[in-house]
Amino acid sequence: MVVNIMNEPETISIFETIGPIAGSRSHGALLRQKILENLNSGITVKLDFQNVRTINASFSDEVIAKLVAEIGLEKFNHMVRLSNANDAIKSVINFVVGSRLKQA
Repeated sequence: MVVNIMNEPETISIFETIGPIAGSRSHGALLRQKILENLNSGITVKLDFQNVRTINASFSDEVIAKLVAEIGLEKFNHMVRLSNANDAIKSVINFVVGSRLKQA
């Protein structure tokens, strides 16, 4: 029998990394790579949206939707947590991820 021991998630503050408005695809690509490095090492990730006012579709697509497309929705939901996202941010993320998954 193997016991699955989960490490504490690596918390990435979007506010501290990007700022209160996350809108750059290039920033999103760098953040996605950081997330993937953690996931490839077996470390879960918590994306903290505390103090982030808004994100745009380009950033959301680059960070979250491409990640979901690459690793799959089930693994994403198991390995990545989104916290402190306001309703507007949640709406953008859900729309963009849904659109990308329809393209697949």
